[in-house]
Amino acid sequence: MTLLSDSDHSVAGAAANALSRMTNRMDAAIPSIRKLLTNPSEHTRSVAAISLWRLGENANNTRRVLESLLTSKNAKSTAARYLESMGAEAHPSVEALLSASREDVGAGTLDIYFRAQCARAALTILGRSDEAISTIQQALTYPSNSWVRTTVAEELGNMGELATPLIPALRQSLNDPDRGVRHQATMALSKLEKE
Repeated sequence: MTLLSDSDHSVAGAAANALSRMTNRMDAAIPSIRKLLTNPSEHTRSVAAISLWRLGENANNTRRVLESLLTSKNAKSTAARYLESMGAEAHPSVEALLSASREDVGAGTLDIYFRAQCARAALTILGRSDEAISTIQQALTYPSNSWVRTTVAEELGNMGELATPLIPALRQSLNDPDRGVRHQATMALSKLEKE
């Protein structure tokens, strides 16, 4: 509780995150976490929003904050991940996620990864989206950054049945020039083809 007021944004955000993972209700923390919604750090604002939702606050308020961060270079990926974690309660945010999956935010070679995170969130919430699958496939084959390809392949392995349409792209990744990409594609396929 004391750390929620820390002058270091990352400490205050970490405290909010920790509290919201320890319990699903803590009324005494709510006012301090709400103050973090005006924090200059976009990442801290996203953590505050999801923490409030985890502690039982209104899902629409959380969605609005997270949607507003989908255009941020510093918080786009985090906001998408948190919307994805909200599941069905984030369904009204699917269009915002798909829109964000089409837009770069000036993050250079990471833009495609951030777009893929938005697409994955939309796919998880909807259960099926050709547009989202296409964006994820672009990231999986993105030639300029092997870290992006490796990470996307690894994440696909954890998506279960939703990633089934991407199995052909993962098979193509078995021929990627980067050993890490090939390894993660192999691991992802071993998980997905068992299902």
